[in-house]
Amino acid sequence: MLGTTNLTSGEDFDKLPDTHVIFILEYDLKNQGLPAYQVKRTFLEDNSDFDDGTRFIFVNGTYRGSDPIGELMNDFNAEGAEP
Repeated sequence: MLGTTNLTSGEDFDKLPDTHVIFILEYDLKNQGLPAYQVKRTFLEDNSDFDDGTRFIFVNGTYRGSDPIGELMNDFNAEGAEP
């Protein structure tokens, strides 16, 4: 229940701080080889954005690029890494 303690009844979503929910997966969610996939909310009726400041990010745990995400996933999966 994000926002229940930050908003009073009738206040706009733009008063909420941005929230990022990050899932680090053991697999590539969409099998596209990307380091991460971001999800945004939309209204199904007209496909318009519902920008409440919430972002969901799914990190590809199999990614091993030379960028910060790839290096982090390499460290997470290194031999001797704690589960």
